[in-house]
Amino acid sequence: MFLARRLGVFLLLGLFALAACAAPSSAPAPTTAPAAPTTAPAAPTTAPAAPTTAPPAPTTAPAAPTSAPPAPTVAAAAKPAAAQVSGEIVVFAASSLTDVFQDMATAFQQANPNAKLTFNFGASSQLATQLAQGAKADVFASADQTQMDNAKKADAIAGQDQVFARNRLVLITPKDNPAHINAVNDLANSGVKFVTAQPSVPIGQYTAQMLDKASSDPSFGSGFKDRVTANTVSQEDNVRQVVSKVQLGEADAAVVYSTDPTPQVRDQLNIIQIPDALQQLAAYPIAVAKGANSAGGEAFTSYVLGPDGQATLAKWGFLPPNATNAQAQATPSGGGGGGSSATPAAAPAPAAAVASSTFSPTVELKGLVGSPKAFTRDDLMALPAETVQVSYLAGQGSESGSFTGTRLVNLFDAAGGARLPTDINNAKLRVTVMVTAADGYQVAFGWGELDPEFGAAPIMLAYARDGQPMGDKQGMARIVVPGDKRGGRYVSMVKSIELRDPGPAQP
Repeated sequence: MFLARRLGVFLLLGLFALAACAAPSSAPAPTTAPAAPTTAPAAPTTAPAAPTTAPPAPTTAPAAPTSAPPAPTVAAAAKPAAAQVSGEIVVFAASSLTDVFQDMATAFQQANPNAKLTFNFGASSQLATQLAQGAKADVFASADQTQMDNAKKADAIAGQDQVFARNRLVLITPKDNPAHINAVNDLANSGVKFVTAQPSVPIGQYTAQMLDKASSDPSFGSGFKDRVTANTVSQEDNVRQVVSKVQLGEADAAVVYSTDPTPQVRDQLNIIQIPDALQQLAAYPIAVAKGANSAGGEAFTSYVLGPDGQATLAKWGFLPPNATNAQAQATPSGGGGGGSSATPAAAPAPAAAVASSTFSPTVELKGLVGSPKAFTRDDLMALPAETVQVSYLAGQGSESGSFTGTRLVNLFDAAGGARLPTDINNAKLRVTVMVTAADGYQVAFGWGELDPEFGAAPIMLAYARDGQPMGDKQGMARIVVPGDKRGGRYVSMVKSIELRDPGPAQP
């Protein structure tokens, strides 16, 4: 019992000791706690300081959101935002880019309301000379690599140049075609008035190279270029002046870019395709120049190379930067450019985002027609139009859609009519209409399917689906065959339509 009491006493003493130990250990907490409040008031002391600096922010409110947080500023440096591109952006560009760049300007300035694009269009050679003589630009877009290299040699270029588009050559004549020009070889005919550009201008160089190719072809003869040169009545300062000479009837023919016969002048011209064997694929490089607005120059250059800019270029008939011409025997002047980024690989992403190398901006009508012609989307839209709702079986199941376009027979009427055989009764029924896609896919229709006298099938060349222009996978135009259960004859990426006559059967 005594022992138990002693143990109880010891236990009580132990508990008191523990309590005593706990009390000192928690004592510093109150000591520290006041320190915390001491720091806490410091925070309010700092807080008023923030309001003290806050008033200037509202005073400059418009600027504050633009530059307030440093983090967004860094983010915008990686991907320019509309609010960060401002001021005048001076763009020196080849005259063949006039329409497409002005088209781009609308969307670019909507995205960058504080920026103002100022264009200086002209011959690339003249623009390069102006830059070399001290003219200031924020962007330089040339129609060939030679003039871009000249600008770089003059130390007028700040950034790396990149090819952003390519272009083919075509032959144009006045609408009435007084000299009866139907092909390249006719340029050497006696009395033809041929117009070209100055030798230093890119289109003048491309034309000379095309004539050199023709002269090396036995079918043209070695003196072909000399005969065409003898027919040359003027050498203009840029390609748009060349077009104007033909449009006004002051010349019988000229070689220009396929995009130069714009909607404003196309109905006053005949467009004749140049054979692939003579073709020169023009390359268009772009670079930021050493102007006063480098940020603006970079923003516009990025826009041109980006998906929106590339889509606009495709709309105006330009080829993507990775387009190739397998039949071309040489790269246009300066195209190699040493180690410059003028190679198509310099901008693969924008090209892939817009169109494949099989995209064809025109549909060539050829064969048994009065006047072979290359139809652009605008040309097709000018013809009688209709919209049809169709459903058909495709490789991945059933497809349906609303297509707008023009009947195939209307194309032949617009090209001087079909030249059909008459050697026997209904000889035209042996004629075939061969449709070829840019990737080589072909489908043949019988003339009787199109002819109003016989089948009058509404076989159509469509340029819009569900109210929207055709996308990259369908090309500029595609064939639509209402009534077909399967889509095998719904040819997309249409490149050419040829009227063929196999001739009378042999006995």
